[in-house]
Parts: sequence; C-alpha cells; structure tokens
Amino acid sequence: MHFAVGGVLLLLYLLTLCPTVYVGDSGELVTAAFELGVAHPPGYPLYVLLARLATLLPFGEIAFRVNLLSALASAASGVVLTMILTGARFGGSGRTGGRGGSLLSPRSIAAGALVLTLFVSSLVWLESVKAEVYTLHALLIALVLYAADRRRYVLSLFLIGLGAANHQTIVLLAPGVLYLMHARGDLNASRVVRGVLFALVALSLYFVMLVRPGDDVFAWRKPHDLSGLVEHVLRTQYGELSTLPRSGSLVLQQAVYFVVLLVKSFPPALLLPWALVSAWRKAERARSLVIHFAFTGPVLLVLLNHGTGALDGAVASVYYIPAAILALLTTGPFVLDLLKSRPPALSYAALALPACLVALGWNTCNARGVTLAREVAAATLAAVPQDGYLLTEGDNNTFPLFYAQRVLGARPDVTIVDRDLNFFGSALGIPVDSPMRFDERDRALSGLLLRPDTQVASVNKFTEEMEGLPLLSAGPVYRFVPAPELIAPARAAFYHESGRPSQPSGDYFVRRLAINYASRWLDHYALTEDVSALREESNRLAAWAGNVREAMLVLGRSRAASGDTTAAIRTLREGVLHDPGYGQGRRELGGLLYARRDFLGAAEQYRFVAESEGLAGDWLNLANALRLSGRRDEAIDAYSRVEKAPGADLEILTGLARGYGALQLDSEGVRLLEEVRRRSASFSAYEELADGYDRLGDPARALETYRVARTNEPRNADIAYKGGVAALRTGDYVYAESELRRSLTLESEGYGAMNALAYLLYQKGENLGDALQWVDLAIDMADSTVVGYYYDTRGAILRKMGRRAQAEAAFRVAIERTPENDTAARAESHANLAEVCEATGRVEEARRLRAQADSLRNLP
Repeated sequence: MHFAVGGVLLLLYLLTLCPTVYVGDSGELVTAAFELGVAHPPGYPLYVLLARLATLLPFGEIAFRVNLLSALASAASGVVLTMILTGARFGGSGRTGGRGGSLLSPRSIAAGALVLTLFVSSLVWLESVKAEVYTLHALLIALVLYAADRRRYVLSLFLIGLGAANHQTIVLLAPGVLYLMHARGDLNASRVVRGVLFALVALSLYFVMLVRPGDDVFAWRKPHDLSGLVEHVLRTQYGELSTLPRSGSLVLQQAVYFVVLLVKSFPPALLLPWALVSAWRKAERARSLVIHFAFTGPVLLVLLNHGTGALDGAVASVYYIPAAILALLTTGPFVLDLLKSRPPALSYAALALPACLVALGWNTCNARGVTLAREVAAATLAAVPQDGYLLTEGDNNTFPLFYAQRVLGARPDVTIVDRDLNFFGSALGIPVDSPMRFDERDRALSGLLLRPDTQVASVNKFTEEMEGLPLLSAGPVYRFVPAPELIAPARAAFYHESGRPSQPSGDYFVRRLAINYASRWLDHYALTEDVSALREESNRLAAWAGNVREAMLVLGRSRAASGDTTAAIRTLREGVLHDPGYGQGRRELGGLLYARRDFLGAAEQYRFVAESEGLAGDWLNLANALRLSGRRDEAIDAYSRVEKAPGADLEILTGLARGYGALQLDSEGVRLLEEVRRRSASFSAYEELADGYDRLGDPARALETYRVARTNEPRNADIAYKGGVAALRTGDYVYAESELRRSLTLESEGYGAMNALAYLLYQKGENLGDALQWVDLAIDMADSTVVGYYYDTRGAILRKMGRRAQAEAAFRVAIERTPENDTAARAESHANLAEVCEATGRVEEARRLRAQADSLRNLP
C-alpha cells in the first residue's frame, strides 16, 4: 500500500508541477542551488546541495528540475508515513501481514486514504510543485519517526541533525525521541552520546556555506567567517526571542488559525482531542506521538509569536506541516480502530475524502501553467535602461529577478540591488557582511542619481523624489526621470503583454505577485491620465483577484485615481470587512474618509490600526482626525502616545509638533521642533517653530527663527508677514516695515500685513494718514473673524490724530466684533475706549470700562 500511495502522489504532483520559477522563496533557492551559494538564514545547506544535484538533470528548465525534487520528497514522505501507519518495514513484513496480500485490505485502504488526505491538501500539495524546503522537511520528519519507532535511535538523532541543516524546527522532535527511549528502557549515555555526535556531524553541513566558488556567487549577506556563519545559522538578522509573547489577542488569533488550518488540511483532525487522549492511555509509542504533536503544534505556535520576527497567516502555515503529520499519525490509528468494526465498504469509501480535496484544491495547487513569476521578472528587466540599476525589495518581487538574470541569463547588463542589502550591496559600495546600513544605502543611491550616465529604476515607489528627480511610473518599473522623459505608453504596453497573468493560479502568493505587477500599471495609467486603460485594468484585477486583501487595496487606489472616490471607499470597506485586521487597507480607507472630511469615520479606521499595531504614524493620524472632529481630550491622549511608539521618526515628530500647535499646546510643540532641529541637518519646519515661539511670548526667538525661514523661502508672503509682526513686537521697526511691505508685494491682498503696517506707522507716530488708509483697506477685505482687531487699530490711529468721536466709534465696534473667547484683546479695546471717555470728561464711564477690562484680564 505504501508504494501505491507514493505512486499516486507522485503522479498528481508531476501533473501539476510548476514548469519554471515560482513565487516566494523559490527563485532564491534555485539560484542558490545553481551557484552553490547561500540562501536566507539559516542557509538550508542540505536542501541547497540536493537541489544542486537536481539541476544536473538533463531535461526541463533549471527551476523545473529543482521543483521535481520537492515532488519526489513529498511522495517519499507519503510512502514512509503509510509504512508507519500500517506497520510495514523496509524489506520485511509488518503488522498488516507483510507486503503481499494486504494491498486491498480495508485497513490498508483506509490508512492510504488518510495519508493521501493530508498530502493532497493545499498545505502540502502546494509545497510539492515548487522549489521549497518543506517537503524535504516532511520527509526527514517521517524518517526520524520511522527510525525511532524501529528503535534506531542513533539514526533518528542523526536524522534530526541532518534535518536541522534543512529546517531547524525538526529539533522539536528530540524531546519525543528521548521520551520514547526512556519509556522503552533504551535510554543510556552511550546511545545518547553517539546520537549527539552523529547529529553534530550532520550539522557540520553548515560549514559548506563558508566555501564558495567565487566572490560574486549568489549569497545572502555572505558569511565569511565563523562569527558570521553563527549569526546566519541562528537567524539573528530576524530579531531575537523576547521574554513575553505578542498581545494575547494576536496569539489567540494565531491559535485559532492553527486549529482551522489543521482541520482544513486534514479533516479527520476534528477527532484529534479524543485521539490524543486515547493515545496517551496506550503504550509508550503512542504517547511519544502526543509529545511530538505538543512540540510541533502548541509549543511551535508560542515560539512563532515571540519577538519581532513573529509570523502571521499564510506565511506561518508551512511551519505547521510537522504538526499536521503528527495529527495524521495520532488520529490515524484512532480512525482505523473505529473502522475496524464497521463494514469494509466504509474503509473503501474513505478514498472519497482525498478525491474531494483534489477537486477542491486543483485551482489553487495546479501550477502546471503558472509562469507568472518568470514573465513578470522578464518584463521588469526588459523595462530597465541599458546598463541601468534596478532597485527591488520583497521576496515575491526580488527572487524571480535573480533567477531570470543569474540562471536564465536575462539582461546581465542590469545591476539588481535589493534595498534590504541582503544581496549585492557591494554594487553600491556597501559591504553586505556588515550590519544593514540604510543611511549609507540612501547616500549611495543619491550618488548614483547624480551621475549623468546612470539610469535607476525600481519595482516599488519607495519615495516621491530623490536628488530633484521624481520617481515616476513607467509600466513594469518606476524610474527616476524628469516628467517629460516618461517612457512612452506604447512602449510600456509591450512590456505589459509579456507579464500579464492570463489565468492566474488560485494560490494566494501568486495572486499577490500579479496584484503587485498590476498595481505598477495602474499607477502608470493614472500618471499618464489614461482613464480608460485605468478602468479596464481595474476591472480585470477585480475579476480574478477576488477578495485578496492586497487586490482590494490596489483597486481602491486605482478607483480613487480615476476620480471615483465613492467606489474606492466601497472597495476598501469590502477589503476591511473580509480581513478586519488588514492595517494598510484601513489606513488607505481612513485617508479617503479624511480627504472627504469625514474625520470621525477616518478616526475609527486609524484607531483600529493604532491600537492593534501601535505605530507612531497611526497614532498621529488618529490624533489629527480626532482634533479636526472636535474631540480635543481624545486627540491629546492620542498625541501623547506618538512620541513613544515605534516608528516615531523626525517627520512624524514634526507632524506631532504641528498637531500640538493646532491645539495651542505650544510648549510641547516647540520642545519637539527643537529636538527635530537638533537631530536633523535638513530641518525645514522653521516657520512652525517660530510660530510656537511667538505664541509662547518670545518674540526675539520668533524673529530669529523667522529670519532663517525667510532665507529658505524668500517668496513666502506669510513668513514675511509673521517676521514683520515679530520685529514689530521687539521694537525693530526698520526690519518690521521692510518685511511687511515685502509681504504686500508678494501678496497684494494680505490684509493682515496691511493692519500690521498701519499699527507700525501708528507706533512710530508718522504718516498717520497712510496708516488710516492701510487699516481701512484691511477692514474692507478682512473676514468677520479678524475685523474686530482691525477696528481697534483704527481707533488707536484716530485717537492719535485727535479725532476722538471717530476713535470712540471704532473702539466700540472692536469690542462688539472681537471674538468673545479672546478676552485679552477685548480687555485692550475696553481700556482704549476708557481713555477716550476720560479725555472727553466722562470719568464715571471710563472707570466702569477699566473695571470691565480688569475683569476680562482676570478670566482664565
């Protein structure tokens, strides 16, 4: 039966095997195998060596040959697991009666059906048709369990060491193996020492990563010495385990995901709780399986949810393949015992379960025609100018490019630079065996752009511009080019045809690559204002991308770009409804609602993201939305969280300072802006900083800062006006008049500057007629919120001119039209009116007005 199961699985995998490079890590693994290089941490040396042997096969594309290794390993895993379930032995008889006569027995059929059920699930099937490490991982796990079951403990420990040179989570089997040795009375120092020594010999495969054929070999950060090798093997680049797990709600969410994944991949796992209890009551062999499941399931789940490298969703699913195998081996005997007393037809009917899973998973797992990764890589490379640089980031985008160039030989003139500096950072003059230096990377990129003979493209729009060159969409790539030099749409369309997914696979990661590629084209059509093509591409994307959350995000952006904001909001709401935890979708939805001035709706989206992810930018967005919706106290609370949250860079701190300024919390705003100014050589928020000094009653520092702001923005009328007012307050009348007149030259209708100039002339006591004309012009142009202040200026000028009746009338209008909450200004107008009344002999009225002025000054 075991060979029959293996044959069925191998046939299925061959029928659905990907003919070329797949998405995800496949491109990297194939390229590393082809060049005997180093893959991402921990390096997977066993897989790389075996895959290198596979590349020597005389048929098919290089990637196809390595894909075949996955199919063979997965089918072999099915063989070994069926042998464990049925008690068969290599070259000998087993508990089912040996190799002959038992093939069609009900128990054998049911056991084969159970193994097929797991191995035709999308969890295992999808890993069996592409280059990945997980089917080899499954095979080694099966062999470890088989060897331990046959009391080949030294072999079992050796296989754990060998497996750790492929995927390190196999060490979670060691406690179960040691328990089995102890329970059977086989645990002794000699056997353990030999097993550990053999395991260490197997682990020495990692030293292969220090031996490479050349400096240009494909290698992740190129470990050159023992220290670098240890860091690579221990995966320190991904962060360390923390002492506490992530928030309880997220861990619970992952636990639910694990249970659902287990049942979807192996429906008999619904009986797992009873099977585990039943197994624990049996002999030591069954108990060891329970221990294996505990370590590869719940314990692994906890480990995956510690530290900054915690995995989520579909990314984490393949880590639970060992748990699914243990669920099969634990639940399998329980199911077989249940079927023992049932009619034999029920055992034969069990074959319907894997058949149904094949039908359900065909669209997702059939990779036979999936050439998208190679096509997108080819189109992307073709769009890069001759001898140009291509910046890339993200596994889905980057690894197919490396495969296309280094294995298939496409566009060797293009220099590919991954922006995480894991590969080939030396192209920018940055050693890749040192810690990631993103500041050096950005300086190096700036240096490239300053060279007149260098063309730089990118797969993502990671910035708006650099060194004065905008990063513009040019079909399959973005390019740093002036707008008039944008690639012609007709030429761009040529690239698009070669990378269009005509019938994408149902695999989530394939669709993500297609969505990313389509999004570049949507940006291109939006930039070139080709609304028809934009809508057509959006509709194509909507037709096949389904409810993949990234698709909803891209569609929302494209519909917003085409002017249909309502449809964009509806699309993003659908994406958030499908996946409530999708932070980026909620950010985009919040941004659209914010632009529509639905600040409370925006705050609802930002609050969810801020509380679940806790990033500084999300707290700042939430605080701004709350402030604009009038919820001052909630806004202050949100602002208070920004500075301490992860990601609080200088740009966000500047935005936080502006938010405090808008709430008139000027001391906090100034403190933050001074900190940003101290830390940033390119500080630009001088106007906001000067505004803060001005509101804090420090006109001298305000004037000093406005002078710097004037140097940076000499054509800014507002800065000239504010600088003039600050100079007026410090008594520098010459500079004040110069700046106020310059402000009116830059903006002839600046009624604030008119009033300030009028007040300046009043203070100097000269040209009072001109002063009156300036303030009257300001009153005619000003809106109702400020006109009261201007009438106070008018009254002061008229009083100095000796026109007391007109001055009194102006002051009375000032009192009436100055905002009630500005008690200081109203007090000043009452005091001015009192002086006029006293000068005209109305002493009692003057006393009453002064008392009102004092009362206003004493208000909080």
